[in-house]
Amino acid sequence: MLKKEILLKGFAVLSGICLIVSFSLFNACVDNESLSPIWQTISGDFQRTGQRAIDVQVNGPVQAYWKYSIRQLGHPPSSPCPPPYNTPDYDKEIIYSSPSISFDGKVFFGSVMDCPVQSGFNAGDGWFYALDQYTGELLWTQNMHGWVESSPALSHDNSVVYVGSKSGMLTAMDTETGDKIWEFPTGAGITSSPAIDSEGTIYIGSLDGSLYAVRPDGTLKWSYDDVPTDGSIHSSPALSQDESTVYFGHAMVCGGPGQDPCPDPSPDYSLIAVDTATGTFIWEFPIEGHVWGSAMVSPYDGSILFPTFHLTGDNYLYSVSPAGVENWRYQMDSFSNGIPSIGPDGTVYIGEFIGGPTTSLYAINPDGALKWQFALAGNINYQSSVVLINGGDTVVFGTYTKEVYALDADDMSIQWIYTAEGMVQASVAVSPDGHLFFGDWNGVQYSIGGKETRIEAIPTTSE
Repeated sequence: MLKKEILLKGFAVLSGICLIVSFSLFNACVDNESLSPIWQTISGDFQRTGQRAIDVQVNGPVQAYWKYSIRQLGHPPSSPCPPPYNTPDYDKEIIYSSPSISFDGKVFFGSVMDCPVQSGFNAGDGWFYALDQYTGELLWTQNMHGWVESSPALSHDNSVVYVGSKSGMLTAMDTETGDKIWEFPTGAGITSSPAIDSEGTIYIGSLDGSLYAVRPDGTLKWSYDDVPTDGSIHSSPALSQDESTVYFGHAMVCGGPGQDPCPDPSPDYSLIAVDTATGTFIWEFPIEGHVWGSAMVSPYDGSILFPTFHLTGDNYLYSVSPAGVENWRYQMDSFSNGIPSIGPDGTVYIGEFIGGPTTSLYAINPDGALKWQFALAGNINYQSSVVLINGGDTVVFGTYTKEVYALDADDMSIQWIYTAEGMVQASVAVSPDGHLFFGDWNGVQYSIGGKETRIEAIPTTSE
């Protein structure tokens, strides 16, 4: 048995557990290897539902428990921003990556070097971090030699953390030491975040246009290379409930600084379903525009929901059946590169990247009709998602205007707002004691929120 501070409301079925309850302190005898991570990946699970912490209670007003600035480490860029952006105002670390939390209380996330988008530069250094969940203390850091836009995913036993980077590597690291266990090379940068099935196979997309299935030892199981129209995969893969199918979308890297112009008319892209055992094609659902965001798999009927990113045309949130047939679509005011989340009543939540007159968070009823539309001054950005807390009565998300919002899921009234120091691109992660974790563009990682409740694992004599 290991002595460590752990949390009362674990997200795993505990066996052989010994509890002594005394007010807010709980002592427990547990086998740590049987406990799954607190927050395993962006959106909480590999169906990307946002429901991982749905029963956690967080009531406002919220406060910061700790902040950790990664810039205090002074990591120098090995590839500085190009002129005229190679000044002290730039070449600073910012946080795109959404955190994961292991059961033994470590918070994991990555960083990128801040070069303005106008520079067309997006392949410099990035670092990866592990912080103590309770104190914010730095435990270890690792140079990834490429931007870490990807959000990490934890192995089911908490021992390995996986993340992609713009170096083109999928990297596996020891969660205790930060040592690199292995690196799997792809043909281009990675912005996709990994998904992991119950056998430990890791699924990740690459900007080279391939989806990879990688074994836990770092060897290739299969790759799906038939993405059409020179597409790249920004989308983070989502697994069906039975793990037989992996879903992902594709897009084209074009139109930005340093990139080729987008074709006119834009080619069609699609959501693709692939067999997880063999990597063989099952079906594709074509759309107009790109799929820069990610799919979410409904825990209720297995439907796949995803938004579109069409710069010059209409944009929709789609619901597609497990057979690849459209259930419904809802037209949004503008494009989205986020990840849908779903409430216990089937309501789907999705944010826009740039709106029409305003940017919005949408709540869509299970039949595809609008429930409500919450107008915002700032974007809900790339690969960001809503998380659900308070029994599904509250939705939480960050914005480019530095706020983290908590809204009533029924009537979109504001329950509380927390203002960060910089823009919040990362999605929020939630621990069972009511703490919320996220990073911002000032290079600060936060722990905010509710009253602390823990259980402590202590050595006892096993029967």
